[in-house]
Amino acid sequence: MLNWIERTILKRIHKKLSVKLTKENLTLAFTDLDGNGYYKFSKGLDLPISRIAKVQEYLMWLHKGVSVEEYISAIEIAEKGLEKGIADGKGLAKIGFILTELKNRSKMVIHDELFYNIIAAQIVRHDESVTDFNNDIHLQKVEAFKKMDKMDDSFFLNIQEFLTALNLQNISKTEYENLMSVSRIARKSLEEMKARLL
Repeated sequence: MLNWIERTILKRIHKKLSVKLTKENLTLAFTDLDGNGYYKFSKGLDLPISRIAKVQEYLMWLHKGVSVEEYISAIEIAEKGLEKGIADGKGLAKIGFILTELKNRSKMVIHDELFYNIIAAQIVRHDESVTDFNNDIHLQKVEAFKKMDKMDDSFFLNIQEFLTALNLQNISKTEYENLMSVSRIARKSLEEMKARLL
């Protein structure tokens, strides 16, 4: 990991060598810990349709409070519970847990994994096409954002305009961290249930 001074120096060097202040009418939003430049669309410039579609997909799952993987996992747990439920009552209890979990998740304010994916879909990395969605680069961006978020407050400060789209514009760093923590705990409980069943 780089310290603050190293990151600042790396940012300046990277800016001078390869990261431009603008890229195809996008403006530099921030650089990550590895020196990759991330660009945002200006107010007058609309997101390309491929990026809008991805954001809409992630927003749909965010509204449900689960990711695609978690939803499929929950269905698998319920199916296993149904198979076992005929033989004993434990399977029915597991189905009840899953239904309650899915119901509670729909009330969750934010889902940490989906949150990072929504931000990543709206920001273009310096080596990424503006118009085409590249899933490999997208996943790398998500991981980079997670690292940046753990390091310091700069990631939180750089994404303020994207929080507005999620109705979180007046949220403090402490409230943000609490919401992310609640999400991680909820995800972990589902993973633990799946591990016990499968």
